[in-house]
Amino acid sequence: MSKRYVVLLSAFALVCFIFVARLVNLQFNKQKTEDLRDQSEYTTETKVIQALRGNICDRNGKVLVTTSYAYDIIFDYNYMPSGFVDFNTTILRVIDAISETKNNEYRVSDLFPFAGEYPNFTYSTEALTEGSATYNALHKMLRELEMENADAEKLTSYFVKRWKLNSVDENGNAVFSDEDIGKLLRVRYDMLRTQFSSVTPYCIASGVDIELVTYIKELSIVGVSDRISTKRTYIHPGYASHILGRVGSITAETWDYYKELGYSMNDIVGLDGCENEFENYLRGRDGVLTITRNGDGEIVKEEITKEPIAGKDVYLTIDIDVQIAAENALKDYMKEYNKNAGASVAIDPNTGDVLAIASYPTYDLSTFSQDYNSLASNANLPLLNRATGATYAPGSTYKVGVALAALESGIINKNTTIFCDHGYKKHGIKIGCENHNTYHTQNLNVIEALTYSCNAFFIESGFDKFDIEKMTEYCEGFGLGQATGFELAEKIGQIACPDNSANWTYYEEASSYIGQSIHKYTPLQVTSYMSTVANGGTRYAAHLLHSVKTFSGETVYEYTPTVLSSVAVSIDNLNTVKLGMKSMIDNSSTASLNMYEKYGIGVTVCGKSGTAQIGNNRQNCWFTAFAPMENPQIVVTSIIEDGYLASTVSDIDAAVIAAYLNK
Repeated sequence: MSKRYVVLLSAFALVCFIFVARLVNLQFNKQKTEDLRDQSEYTTETKVIQALRGNICDRNGKVLVTTSYAYDIIFDYNYMPSGFVDFNTTILRVIDAISETKNNEYRVSDLFPFAGEYPNFTYSTEALTEGSATYNALHKMLRELEMENADAEKLTSYFVKRWKLNSVDENGNAVFSDEDIGKLLRVRYDMLRTQFSSVTPYCIASGVDIELVTYIKELSIVGVSDRISTKRTYIHPGYASHILGRVGSITAETWDYYKELGYSMNDIVGLDGCENEFENYLRGRDGVLTITRNGDGEIVKEEITKEPIAGKDVYLTIDIDVQIAAENALKDYMKEYNKNAGASVAIDPNTGDVLAIASYPTYDLSTFSQDYNSLASNANLPLLNRATGATYAPGSTYKVGVALAALESGIINKNTTIFCDHGYKKHGIKIGCENHNTYHTQNLNVIEALTYSCNAFFIESGFDKFDIEKMTEYCEGFGLGQATGFELAEKIGQIACPDNSANWTYYEEASSYIGQSIHKYTPLQVTSYMSTVANGGTRYAAHLLHSVKTFSGETVYEYTPTVLSSVAVSIDNLNTVKLGMKSMIDNSSTASLNMYEKYGIGVTVCGKSGTAQIGNNRQNCWFTAFAPMENPQIVVTSIIEDGYLASTVSDIDAAVIAAYLNK
């Protein structure tokens, strides 16, 4: 090989080496550059890990309401399409998916203010009802948009233009039908109301099943995702609904309040009942999941950066077995006697613990959203808690208090007799009395007067011998016309007295002593009053909260009975009244049959029936009872609106007493 050839080969080899080295260097630098680019494009985002809400349990630890996991479908502002048409189309695809998988009942409440069909929207009844959540949300938005006086047509037109719902394609055809626009307006209005943004995702459906989640994933809709959420599960569906309450999204009128407490707009809170009243205990503290993505949007890391903290468990004073007995007894009574409405309340007279509180008709919290329209339009008002929210004249149940007040004041004693000539017939007043065991005129003492509910005895004791102001003081001491201390909303009612009447007459005063006139009390108040009588004059606050425990079982709160007032009652006078109430049951074939034979109550029961006239030969029928006579442990009061005979209502009381004492 010539020297020149060797040089050429060496030069070629050097060139190849340099070229290869250059390629290696370029490749290394490229990888380095890509690595740097990937690192510079890493992004993090956070998602809420919903905390478990505390359980609601009865006094014996039986779970009434618990939390289970479900899925929410949400729109993520950061990944939604930027164009109006694509943005709106994404919403429609999700709406269709919800409909196709039959998950419509899980659509969140949106406080939509319009009724009818687009383009002929009008403001809905709720939007025109001052004070309603829909009304408040609408007017808050109108103020923010500086459109305070806008009618439905003007506001609709504004939104259609703002969100380009009237877009056309390249051929000039409308992209969205009128039906589509109606659907879009509902969602986009709610997005605006809840401040949908990069920091606040929008939940369109809550508590959906896995079928919808899977279906949406298969559709690969950009900007739509799911999150694990929690939903309330009711162990005894249809029972205790009026007191347990509901959970739901924060409304516009409560947002400022919850914002101050550190809530986010999409948090779930107690809306009413115990869920609302004990929100501070039941509420958990959400955790945070931090997600890291690379430049291609792939998840490279997930980390829980804040652990969720479960809410505390709330134990109520309710005994669920007694509650179920009360509600079933009410329902059975309505069916047997063809009646429509009533209530029943049971209290431990030695603590004020509410053992049961039932109202009929009622509803099922697990299907409340689906049933709402029919419930709201039902003439029998199933959404009304009659035990705390309806007031009635107490009828002859009031005579127990009159008897005790008259005995304590010394105007009568247990041997005092008053003549009854088929009723009270003095001072130009005629109030009949046909409750005696004989149709003849007779003298009765207080025990006999309670037994036969003699109107003449109590009218004369009060109207002729007593003082209405003094009787009013006793009423207040017993708790009538007073707040009971109950944690949930209640009506206070009123005592029949001159101060509460613009037209107080002799007749009004006379009838007030037999529980008529303008007396108005809730079943809860009457039960509280009778509890004060049963325990000898101590009025305890009626209450629902028994205790609160952490997730691990540590007790952080336990209720201590609270005395609201007291009435001086001697043992002799109390025993006299008890004997009259015992005799009332013993001499009523219906009441005694219910107490001792039908339900097999093995202790002596004291009771009093009551019939309050409501006009047109109609009456509300009461029965109140406590047992055992010697040491009362439970007081029950039931009422039937437009009832049949008061003695028949003892069937409800007997069922409740038996459920508690015979456990």
